[in-house]
Order: sequence, then C-alpha cells, then structure tokens
Amino acid sequence: MGYNPKFITGMKVPYPVLPNKLYRQTAKLRGKRGYKINYLHHSIIMHRKRKLAILAASNIDGSSWEPINRSGRFIKDEINVAENCQWGNELYDAISVSRGDLKNDFDQGHLISYQEILWGNDEEKKAAGKDTFYFTNCAPQHSKLNKGAWKSLEQYISKHQTDENDLRVSVFTGPVLSDIDLVFSRVVNNEPVQIPGAFWKVIYFKGENGLTAVGFMMSHQKLLLNDATVFSLARQLSRAEPLKNLFMDFPKSTTYQVKVELIADITGLKFHLENVHLPYQKEEAKEIVYKRIEVLRKPGQTGELGQQQLDFTLSGLTF
Repeated sequence: MGYNPKFITGMKVPYPVLPNKLYRQTAKLRGKRGYKINYLHHSIIMHRKRKLAILAASNIDGSSWEPINRSGRFIKDEINVAENCQWGNELYDAISVSRGDLKNDFDQGHLISYQEILWGNDEEKKAAGKDTFYFTNCAPQHSKLNKGAWKSLEQYISKHQTDENDLRVSVFTGPVLSDIDLVFSRVVNNEPVQIPGAFWKVIYFKGENGLTAVGFMMSHQKLLLNDATVFSLARQLSRAEPLKNLFMDFPKSTTYQVKVELIADITGLKFHLENVHLPYQKEEAKEIVYKRIEVLRKPGQTGELGQQQLDFTLSGLTF
C-alpha cells in the first residue's frame, strides 16, 4: 500500500493539491489510470518532462520502526512508469564522465530515505526498503548535502522524533522544479537536463496542539554554480531577477527550517493547512545546526543507526 492520508490516528493529511500547470505535466502510469505511483509505505508523483519526482509522500510508524542495514542499487521502474518519463543511469553516468579526472561530487539522492519507511514486520521492512531504490525516488544531489545536514535531519526524524516517541508521521518531500534551474553541460539522450537547485520537506505529526506541520528546505545551488564545468544557467538572468527570489540563494549549503506557507509559494503546491498547528512562523529561514555529541555505545553496536543513540543533535529546530 502506498501513502495513506489517514495514517495519523484520528486525522487526515491529504496529498498536496497540484496547480493546473503542474498537474498537466504529471507522468501517467503504464496500463493504469491516475498518476500516483504506490510503493510500500510511500507514493510518488512524477513530472513527465523533467523526468524527476514532483513530490514523494511517505508514512512512518515509530511504534514498529527499526533500522536495517542499507542495501540495493537504483533501477528504473519499468512496471509503473514509461521509460521516457524517468532518468536513470544515463544521467548519473554522464555526470560522472563530465567530471573527467575530478572526483564526482554528486550522489543518486533518495527523496524518501531508505531508513524512514522501515516499519512493520521483517518482510515489510525489507520490501519497503527495496522500493526506495527506484529512480522515481531519486534526484541528483551534491554529496555535501546528501551526506550532510539533510541526511542528519532524516535520521533525527526517524530515530528521535518517531521511534523514541512512538509517533505516526506523514512526510511530503521533493525537488523545487523551476524553469530557471541550472542546465547540465551535456545533453543526455539528445535532451537538455535541468538539475533542481533546492529541495523541500513538510512533516505532519500529532502534537500537543493537534495536527502539526513543519517545513524544511535545503539548497545546493551555490555548489552547482561553483561547478562551472558541469552546469550553466538555463537562461540569462537580469539583475532584477536574482536567484534568491526562488529561495535558492542560501547563505550556506545546508538545511533550514522555513514556514510551510513559503514552501507552498515556491512549489505551487497547496498543502493541507486548515486547522493545522504551524509552530514555525518566522519570515526568515533558520539554519539547522548539526552538533556531534558523545554517547555511550554498547560493545558490538554497528549499522547506520542500529539500536544505539544518535551521536549528534540538531539545534535550531522548532516543533
């Protein structure tokens, strides 16, 4: 079963409503009606032209969540999505080749992380984890972000917020698909490829004030601009139209907490906000700071998360 809008007990968190322009670009399913691709514990809506996800939606059950060692490699979803509606190895291999003798700094970045949907019985955990390795759930992300603050936020949500508190959580995430995204310097399959410069995440959970939602964004736009051998501007921008108007011009390439309403403005998505508590209401973005801490580990503890305490904390979060 894919994303469940009624997953949080006694509450409903529907999919964000797509604007007409974006809806018309959704990739239709192979041999099925509709445009929502359902995997175990999560669902994805693809952009037909950009060949990347418009959004991914997942549920996390903290009462049965348990991490397992990550394994798998990305493959195309040839069951649900037409081949010409999803990028695969042809894009990521081209990025590697374009670096020449330089180290490839770009990862095949999970949108729905492998760890966050590992709940249910043992077979469900394995199947759900495997389902995250379709290219429909993938976007090119600079490794400094994919392995940095964004990954730390994902682990913090799974381990600290949901597992330790036995919470049920619903998550929406995706890239910001802008008309002025940077263009990869090589054509792939005779097509130009625009690379998303920013990513967003909206998390719903049941808090003291009822259904609550918080939002986060991160950008690797500056890192892409610095990599001049790989990317170029999609079109000439005037000085009156800076990238910061699209919230791409972060002071640092890290993760920020933002108003959910800001994510809605930037993406065009209409999130469910009626009778929803929104604790973060500052107009400015707030940097999430990663701090490593010392924890007592039991002998033999291994794995990405394992059963041990996290060896870091995130300060600056508002829940």
